[in-house]
Amino acid sequence: MLQRCRYIPGAEASESSGLVTAFTNVVPASSYCFFSRAIDSVADVKSRLDLVVETSARARASWSLGIVGDWVSANPRFAKTLAARGFERRAVVYGMWSDELAARTHDTPRIEFRCVSNDDDLALFAAINNVAHGANANAGPAIYAHYLRAPHSNAWVGFAEDEPVSCAAAFPTAHGVYLGGVATVAHQRGRGYGEAASRHALEHAMRDTGLRRGVLFASRDRTSFYERMGFALGCSLWLYRQAAR
Repeated sequence: MLQRCRYIPGAEASESSGLVTAFTNVVPASSYCFFSRAIDSVADVKSRLDLVVETSARARASWSLGIVGDWVSANPRFAKTLAARGFERRAVVYGMWSDELAARTHDTPRIEFRCVSNDDDLALFAAINNVAHGANANAGPAIYAHYLRAPHSNAWVGFAEDEPVSCAAAFPTAHGVYLGGVATVAHQRGRGYGEAASRHALEHAMRDTGLRRGVLFASRDRTSFYERMGFALGCSLWLYRQAAR
């Protein structure tokens, strides 16, 4: 997230001891703090939460705190400390990885991929993602700017008979090629377009960078989609919001 946010216009992205902050202040809101290393003690939790609260005061939009689930569950007192400070767990996403994509189990659908290469392309990419996640189609293409502007990132929109039906993007990280921005328009789902877009983005990025591992984060209801492509479940990331005071 820190890497992505550095390419969002007006973003404030920084890293401090044990904490990554990425406040983007765009719509839809995409501001986050992450614990970047395991929790040592209750005092460590308290110290980092103080920094979260201090830093988040600069956010002009709603934001979330992300912590690897195993780090919280390692000690019941860690969860109690979060609750005492008003942090409520709102969602869980799952880290997944693959060192080799599984073979396709069905024919690749007829689809033409066009690379996102300008702001108009990026707006279309954003619209497909926004609608798929329940946001306004025209909201916040800036949060996808990394896919257009960062080195070795690539983003694609897939067209079926000139209709934009699906999209996906990939970029290199220290842990492998990250797959993101995967979405398919509602009336075209179930036809293999999302998998085709995902494979296209990953394969293009892997050829470009030489990386072989794919990594991603997925909601629970999407993990089976990626498992069919050869991804395995890794860690969980717990997302918190601070209750209104």
